[in-house]
Amino acid sequence: MKMICWFLSGFPSIEESEKILDIYVEAGCEAIEWSIPVSNPYREQDHLKPWAIEAYQKCSDYKKHLEEISKFKKKYPNIEVYPGIYMEMTNALGVDNIIKFFKNNNIATIFMVGTYTQDLIDSYKSAGLMLTQSSVSYYMKEEELAKAKDGNGFIYMQALPYESELKAGYTTNRLKECVTILRRECPNRPIYCAKGIRKPEDLKIIYESGADGYILGSLLINEYGDLEKLKKTIKEYKKYADGLVR
Repeated sequence: MKMICWFLSGFPSIEESEKILDIYVEAGCEAIEWSIPVSNPYREQDHLKPWAIEAYQKCSDYKKHLEEISKFKKKYPNIEVYPGIYMEMTNALGVDNIIKFFKNNNIATIFMVGTYTQDLIDSYKSAGLMLTQSSVSYYMKEEELAKAKDGNGFIYMQALPYESELKAGYTTNRLKECVTILRRECPNRPIYCAKGIRKPEDLKIIYESGADGYILGSLLINEYGDLEKLKKTIKEYKKYADGLVR
């Protein structure tokens, strides 16, 4: 399975975040979900919002965050980057400028955060970009599935149930059910699972669901203050995942 690491651009600072990216790569991360902070990170999970707001307050210059992506791609050309782009950023920089930047930096896939007009979606698609438009929860709501089908990039699937899903009667068996449906409704699209991953053994559930990869999120940002511990954690997850044979 592919290992993807979530990254909050500019947190805890631009300088420190560059060191964190080096650790990600050294530890075996194959792709980066690169979250660019905005003034109102309304689509972030509640426990991530304070960090996202702090990152924006420290660096609100979208061009600077794009420069960091460009620097990273020059240093690590074989590591994929999936930027998370809010509508606010698209409006500020202009869709044509964003498309040009991604083309120049070999960015093929973007995560469209929030509500986009169909015209903008079509503009990104016509430029040849692969779009991930929404995450799919255990509830697999009609609008979630519709957005997944309308995209042409990877599908972002909830990995493990939270307390609300458990109370609703869902178990980890639900993940395999969802992946099966997504394979039918969105053929030939990679499925990456995120949210709720707390220990390496959780990856077995993702593996057995038939998904293509996993995204490590907030469990990493909790260790930004200890880079050696961060590296060790990533390596532990990768070692466990690599030991699974489908």
